[in-house]
Amino acid sequence: MKTWLREQGISYRRLAVMLGQSGSSICLKVNGHVDWQADDLLKLYALFGLSSDFVLGISSLMETRAMHPAGSAFRSLDTGGGTS
Repeated sequence: MKTWLREQGISYRRLAVMLGQSGSSICLKVNGHVDWQADDLLKLYALFGLSSDFVLGISSLMETRAMHPAGSAFRSLDTGGGTS
């Protein structure tokens, strides 16, 4: 997840805003110190098409894209903001 966020240019702070959480909460989840919640996984799927298996580190991104109805097409991230 950490690598994917970096590749997409999404900071923890930006993802936190998208998920309605604090940046520190997202940091803890991405780094494996706190478990992702079911609601987080549903939102990540709705926003980016990421499977829970990918977010949890169980499967690869290619497997995730193959399973998503939209294929490899991800929604635009045109809300702006930099990385941190």
